[in-house]
Amino acid sequence: MAGGFHFRLEVVRGLRKQERDAQRRALAEAVQALRGAEERQGQLQTALIDTLQRTRGAQAAARLDVARVRVEQFYRSRLHRRLGQAEDETKRCRAGVDVQREKLAEATRRLKGIEKLRERRWMRYQLGQRKKEQALLDEAALALYARSGANIEDGGAAA
Repeated sequence: MAGGFHFRLEVVRGLRKQERDAQRRALAEAVQALRGAEERQGQLQTALIDTLQRTRGAQAAARLDVARVRVEQFYRSRLHRRLGQAEDETKRCRAGVDVQREKLAEATRRLKGIEKLRERRWMRYQLGQRKKEQALLDEAALALYARSGANIEDGGAAA
């Protein structure tokens, strides 16, 4: 029983594992990019809320500084623009994560298919090995029986 089990598509299986691992890394990078975009968006929202509160506080004061209110208003409009850009970036990142998840699912399905084929071939190999072992055991038992039968006949003739 030289050689043992050999799966001829082992190279393909290895390549599909590498493909799946690469897709896992790509998904992790996409998720990291999404987290960064969401964090930037949150920071911009916080800055916008802070600016609104400062402006409301300044307007409640007895003396209104018009120049300061205009600067705050300009800053808020800039924050709104940047917040819109951050929301767009977050949407793009979410779409990228979805695409990477699909690619990972496809790579996993492809790997699973070859793993299933390998498992079937392994089971077939084990069944063949068991049959060979059983044939050897049967042959040995038959030879032992034939020998013991010959010894009984020889023993009976001598007595």
